[in-house]
Amino acid sequence: MLGSLEVEVEGSVVPLTGRQRSLCTVLLLSANRVVSVERIVSRLWEDHPPVSGAARVRSLVTEVRRALGPVGARLVVTQSPGYVIRVGPDGLDLLAFESLIKNGTRAAAAGGWNEAFESFERALTLWRGDPHPDLSAPAEQFRLDELRITAVEGRAEAGNMLGRDRSSLAELARLVAEHPLRERPHALFMTALHKAGRTGEAMAVYAGLRKRMIVELGVEPTAELRELHRRLLGGTGAARTGAAPAGRFRGYQEHESGAGAAGVIPRQLPAATHRFVGRADSMRRMDEALAAAEPVVLLVGAAGVGKTALALHWSHLAARHFPDGQLYLDMRGFHDSPPMAPEEAVPMLLQGLGCRPPDIPTGLDAQTALYRTLLADRRVLIVLDDVADPSQVRPLLPGTSRSLTLVTSRDRLDGLVALDSAHRLTCGVLDSAEALDLIRAASGPARVAAEPQAAARLAALCDFLPLALCVATSWIGDREPNSIGAYVRALADRGRLARLYVEGDRNVAVRAALDLSYEALPAHVRRAFRLLGLMPGKGFSAAAAAAVTGVDRRRLEELLRPVVRLHLLRETWPGRFTWDDLVHEYAGQRAAAEDSRAERKAAVRRLLDHYLYGIVNATEACGLYLPRQPAGAAVAGANPRTFTCSADAYAWFDAEWQDIAAVVVQAAEQGPRPYAGRLVGGLRKLLHHRLPRSEWIRLTEHALAAAEAEAAGDPAVRATVPLPLRRAALRAAKGRPHPYDEGPWPLAHHAG
Repeated sequence: MLGSLEVEVEGSVVPLTGRQRSLCTVLLLSANRVVSVERIVSRLWEDHPPVSGAARVRSLVTEVRRALGPVGARLVVTQSPGYVIRVGPDGLDLLAFESLIKNGTRAAAAGGWNEAFESFERALTLWRGDPHPDLSAPAEQFRLDELRITAVEGRAEAGNMLGRDRSSLAELARLVAEHPLRERPHALFMTALHKAGRTGEAMAVYAGLRKRMIVELGVEPTAELRELHRRLLGGTGAARTGAAPAGRFRGYQEHESGAGAAGVIPRQLPAATHRFVGRADSMRRMDEALAAAEPVVLLVGAAGVGKTALALHWSHLAARHFPDGQLYLDMRGFHDSPPMAPEEAVPMLLQGLGCRPPDIPTGLDAQTALYRTLLADRRVLIVLDDVADPSQVRPLLPGTSRSLTLVTSRDRLDGLVALDSAHRLTCGVLDSAEALDLIRAASGPARVAAEPQAAARLAALCDFLPLALCVATSWIGDREPNSIGAYVRALADRGRLARLYVEGDRNVAVRAALDLSYEALPAHVRRAFRLLGLMPGKGFSAAAAAAVTGVDRRRLEELLRPVVRLHLLRETWPGRFTWDDLVHEYAGQRAAAEDSRAERKAAVRRLLDHYLYGIVNATEACGLYLPRQPAGAAVAGANPRTFTCSADAYAWFDAEWQDIAAVVVQAAEQGPRPYAGRLVGGLRKLLHHRLPRSEWIRLTEHALAAAEAEAAGDPAVRATVPLPLRRAALRAAKGRPHPYDEGPWPLAHHAG
């Protein structure tokens, strides 16, 4: 691993393809620890995982085992939820390298300089070149670089103590040039120069470092380095100059326990909710991430889905695994106040680790360096709640620490997954049983037992969303019996979003939570999101969404990307989206409040023409009888589908049928009503070939009811429903067979 990846079996190099090398690298970086299939997929394909990622991984594992020969099955082992590579220090140079560095560090601390020098020397001989081309994550590159620098520094320090300072001068000069703001190599270089009789050059090294730190970081060198400078200036030298561990800064004294200043161990986790229910699968997956020593775990999901409750519940249970403490910050990513910037967050974390405010350096770079140094040998749980984007988090990641950073966000935070090796878990809504458990916990088991149907209906009206359920049960409280049913009726009568808030605290409301997500979207994306609220049903295709928003398909997908990222929409498969009823209702209300009546009518007209002309095109492509085309063309932006063959047309109809039916019903009930008849008329032949007769009758009745409602039976309006449809409804009412073989029908076309 310490160089370009090379695998040998019985002295012979095993040739591997690029993807096989990448798989081996991912497994070897976590040698002897299980790596989940999900993590392997994210590492190998980053932002563009294949549809069958798990199958591709299985195939790659088989290829690697076959390439390794008889030992392949013993080395690469299947173990839920993924794979593990079994290898010891004698079989993996990286493990041997880490072991030698630990031995050298222990020997140096005990004054065993010969042993320390030998350990660091042997560690550095294992390096064969630059390993970066085979590493899939910058975090791993950084970790290996830090380990190599530690070995170089350790060998140089031991050489200084053994009088071998001349041999280390060239290497230290190169290290100082590569890391112009790193203090320890400068201290070692100054000591080696002093012992070589070149004290003047040592003073120049210090002066150059001090100038760079003041100009670039706004801080002075640490007390240890200043003390070394004073000693060398006075000609006294130092018994072990520069040997102090990185992290002994002015005002801090590390303890063997790893605690912060003065032995302070932070315990900053807020109280967890006492009404936590379900989430067994999420808890298990977080435990697996902990066991796999994942450095960063993301818990993402929609507003109000319970991310913070889950994070805190798990964190309190897992706190025993982090003996050096737990840090917590509310990052205010989606909040009325401005998001917390790293410049505000890092000093708060440093104070949590025991730093006195006067001892915190100025400048984010210096603060971040101190923060990572203090965490380097500690095991701390860092919970960063409500994060808006990766830039908020990246300076707060501990680097090479054994700590775990748990991040919650409404955003998917793809950048942290791609560049920082974060392990992402998506938090969904509760299932029906868990939702009922939450209602029981809040309102009492007896009340749910007395009104089981009302409780189930309440869970469904709340979309099984924990925030909505908690708000709803706050209204029920200790009110009179049958209050669940009464509240359900109030939700149905007055609208869910209007009632799902806590009395006395309007900020605790489903609408308020959705407001914060909505306001995080750019203005042009908010417009598209609002117009989508005019569409009926829980799901829709990208083509229909493009029509209602009046943009082309490619532009539409760009607009929806941030909406999906904030979990307001879900892409169930490519080009197909769905959302929760509460979000759908919210989008529609936003459209009514912010878009003019003319804009809303134009959006609906584009959607109706998209389907009407798409139905006509599909009927023609299938070779079905269509004697008369609609007059004129579809309105601009409707972009109806065209088809090259009947199979393509039938596939479109099958995929879009539920949406088409919902559009017919919505047109019949809300207008423009003449479109209901035209759509149903156009559907006649497709329905005959693809769906039961009952669907034909159901939609015909909606179309006839729309015509009646439009003009109280005015014949001119009623004629918008084709004659065969009127006959079909009449015969169905009399129980007669459906006349599929009736003659041509006129497809009337009106302005709507």
